[in-house]
Amino acid sequence: MLCAVVLLHACGGGGGGSAGNNSTPAATPLSVLPSSYENKMAALPVALTQLPKLSAVAALASGLTLGMDSVPASLAVADFQRNGSYSAFVIASDGTSQARAYMVGYGSAGNWTDLSDSLFRNSTDRVACVRPEQAAVADLNSDGRPDVYVACSGNAGGSVPQVLYLSQTDGKYQKTTTTVQLNATSVALADIDGDTNACKDVVTTHNGALQVMMATACNGVYTLSLPADNTGRVPQSAVARPPSNVRNVFLVPRANRRYDLLVGGDGSLGFSFKWFLNNGNYGSSGYFDTTDVTKVRDYLLTVDTGNNRYDYLESGSYGYIYIRNGATQAFGGFNRIPLPGVSSTISYSVLTPPASHSLTDWPVAMRLVDNSLRVYDAGCDLLVALNNSSRCGRQYLLSDFPP
Repeated sequence: MLCAVVLLHACGGGGGGSAGNNSTPAATPLSVLPSSYENKMAALPVALTQLPKLSAVAALASGLTLGMDSVPASLAVADFQRNGSYSAFVIASDGTSQARAYMVGYGSAGNWTDLSDSLFRNSTDRVACVRPEQAAVADLNSDGRPDVYVACSGNAGGSVPQVLYLSQTDGKYQKTTTTVQLNATSVALADIDGDTNACKDVVTTHNGALQVMMATACNGVYTLSLPADNTGRVPQSAVARPPSNVRNVFLVPRANRRYDLLVGGDGSLGFSFKWFLNNGNYGSSGYFDTTDVTKVRDYLLTVDTGNNRYDYLESGSYGYIYIRNGATQAFGGFNRIPLPGVSSTISYSVLTPPASHSLTDWPVAMRLVDNSLRVYDAGCDLLVALNNSSRCGRQYLLSDFPP
């Protein structure tokens, strides 16, 4: 069994936070929430979660190499400046050989600002993986500041180091990579083993299979371990086997800082979306229940089984599964499920968008704000958005999706 240790060095000072907004910075930095899921679902400024393509932002276009543009899935939003305002992390890539990380701010006057020179240590720290699949925010080195983990896939199915941007004592970010090489499509960050160091563990994917990396230290040096019993930590049995070709993973918080594991992939094994409920026992070990059928929810969603990408959201008593076709970027489906803590019924409702929402280029991911779906990616066309005709220029009301 493969076993590796990943040492990610970082320095850190203290930090904390309270609520604030992007246009009127507060004296106190905004807090970093306990998991990547919670940080994405926080009350983020809409402008930053619906970021135009970097090539459409005049102030930033001069810094782009010919053939490069922002990758929508690479968006991560947090108070990276630690000044009580949100800013965005995004990667521009040509998809084959070059990729560069950006930090972008949105001012009260409606102007976009490139913050990269002030937030990255040097130009080499801005070199990113060329195929970023998802960026996630969490405090990885226990300094109270947001860090970014980028799940990266390899060209032609090859494996590559995963890229992290860790906060430093001078307020800037330094790039580091994992020694474990993966062909990943998604990442979720949370303390799943409930250990005393409260370090953020990693659930990700490798060649379509679930992969877990456990954090063993995070105070100044962020240490990830690829455990020898990795296959025992994730569902493998016939009862709890995940979908084939896993595309997206989610660690969703429950009571007492426990996390459920949600997995979306292809349905060739029978189910395209699975929910593994925590049973209160795995918290001391980082294991998910692999045998108890009552702890597993299966959803055979009516979607294609070839190349779907998933996003998961919650509102009230329901969870929402948003699906798009990863190859064509077209809308793949929108499904509502009763939360396991609310109902024991394993069911789902297909929610159909009206004809006015039948765009060919649907967002990478979504957020729920005031009972409406909001785009969460960095792929808007700025000029089209101004005319309220692109995916980023619209709101998708839940009421627009009747069952």
